[in-house]
Amino acid sequence: MKFTTGIKINEAIKSERILRGLSQSDMSESLGITQNAYSKIERGISSISLERFIEICKILEIPSYGFLEYCKFAINKENYSKFVKRMTITPEEIEEEAIYKKKLEDKVKTLSSTIDEKDRLISILVEKIKGLEQELEK
Repeated sequence: MKFTTGIKINEAIKSERILRGLSQSDMSESLGITQNAYSKIERGISSISLERFIEICKILEIPSYGFLEYCKFAINKENYSKFVKRMTITPEEIEEEAIYKKKLEDKVKTLSSTIDEKDRLISILVEKIKGLEQELEK
């Protein structure tokens, strides 16, 4: 089954390159490949690895995940599965995730302390109410 909506990734790469005023020569030089090899990428003749895709996104200064979402490129399920399996998390993303996790843990601790304090106050109030009920019974 093929998904046929959206722009193909090679077309999107070309559009973004032109939008940024870069030549194929600029791109190929930055990637360390020949201009002919880069041209084949833009024409859809050569497929690209995940690593090459990420390199291109960095040169174009576009987050790779956002670029994929932007493209909504045509791809069959088998290739999509292979692509997703090869995706890696950058050290920066790991660090961001660790910071976010720490913030959540801190928030949980704060909420837990707040709940504990409320439970303590409720216990005190329950004891006071019991004491007042006993006094009223006398």
